[in-house]
Amino acid sequence: MVDMKCEGCVNAVKNKLQTVNGVKNVEVDLSNQVVRILGCSPVKTMTEALEQTGRKSRLIGQGIPDVIAAIAEFKGPDIIGVVRFAQVNMELARIEANFNGLSPGFFQSYITKHCI
Repeated sequence: MVDMKCEGCVNAVKNKLQTVNGVKNVEVDLSNQVVRILGCSPVKTMTEALEQTGRKSRLIGQGIPDVIAAIAEFKGPDIIGVVRFAQVNMELARIEANFNGLSPGFFQSYITKHCI
């Protein structure tokens, strides 16, 4: 999560992150103040790059005093993944899940059957 207010912020963040060694792709969602980075750079390196733009950033799931967060990690013989839960504010929570090894459509089918 990165504190951004305008398209100028988005461009500054994208331009800076694209100069970091190992970053392959940067996607920015201004409305949710989320930056998704594909690459193999250490989190510390990317955080330092973001700080150089003058913006505060935090890894979702890392937590800060006013944001409640949790991470669930799954390690099985065939399926591995991670789910991150972060309270953005009193009305909004962000849930992100990434899994490898699931059959196509499995997760959507499970959610449809088990969630209201």
